[in-house]
Amino acid sequence: MDIHRLTASQVYNVPAEKVTPEMRHVAKTLNFGVAYGMGSNAFAQVSGLSVEEARKFIKEYYNDFYEVKLWQEKTIQKARQTGCVENLNGRRRWLPNIANPNRRLASADERMAINMPIQGLAADIIKLAMIKVAAKIKAKKWQKNVRMLLSVHDELVFEIADGIIKDAVELIKSEMENAYKISVPLKVESGYGDNWLDS
Repeated sequence: MDIHRLTASQVYNVPAEKVTPEMRHVAKTLNFGVAYGMGSNAFAQVSGLSVEEARKFIKEYYNDFYEVKLWQEKTIQKARQTGCVENLNGRRRWLPNIANPNRRLASADERMAINMPIQGLAADIIKLAMIKVAAKIKAKKWQKNVRMLLSVHDELVFEIADGIIKDAVELIKSEMENAYKISVPLKVESGYGDNWLDS
């Protein structure tokens, strides 16, 4: 199940098959925004909702996914005690202002505390995927036909010779999906075309 579709279904109180692309887009913004500490004003700006609607969506989100709020509170509390936060790989980010009496400074570190474990792990995973994909390309002697151009957040962009596009995409997708063992499956979408717009 698509997590953004599920969120839209629950927040809008409609069956998953009735979720529109617009509903899914708002839910995706909500999923990422709330997970990283986005408030109702910021959510209203990026989603196009009114502040009151945004506040209602966030409240519904926390009602439906109360474990997210519990995890956020626990993560912030631990960060206050230790002065840092860790991702699943043990990579740390120090938060010098997490207990600062200045609420603006403390709030910024609180947002970092709930952002870093997720974003930090995602960064680790994409780097591992890049290493694994590069090794497979080398093993297949495809270096002249498959070139990794760049990474953008959780996306890898390649230039691939015409004759091996489907095989290369299949290999890349498999390596990315299996780059890191985690309790939830890592699903990768792929596309290709003659230019970035078509892909």
